[in-house]
Amino acid sequence: MSDSTRSITSAKTSRLYDWGAALLAFVLWGGWAFYINQPAGFKTGLISGLAQGTVSMVMTFVMIRAVTGIFNRLTLRILQMVLPTLITVGSAAGLLILVHSLVGTPNIFWTILPGLSGAVPFCFFTSYKLLPQKTI
Repeated sequence: MSDSTRSITSAKTSRLYDWGAALLAFVLWGGWAFYINQPAGFKTGLISGLAQGTVSMVMTFVMIRAVTGIFNRLTLRILQMVLPTLITVGSAAGLLILVHSLVGTPNIFWTILPGLSGAVPFCFFTSYKLLPQKTI
């Protein structure tokens, strides 16, 4: 196949994968944030839980798009697996610290640790799902 007839296909995930992951993130990480912060008061736990759940849901959509976008710009498989995860999870950590600081979450570290710990394998898995789809 000549260079002029070679087509590039960008890899992407399905809507079911995107929405399923986002809704699970809202329930799981929002519930965890409520649980870990509820000893400081029901209202504090609820605000922290809603903040974490909402940010986790939105971030899941953003993470999928970020991983996919970064993945599609790279050609080396090892970089396709590692860089999207590092960039995406690092950015997510900064955003979560900022949001929880703004809403007054008392236990920021313990609130975001499980979600970020889950984000690492999630981003790796998303990159892995994209591997067989990318063709040049």
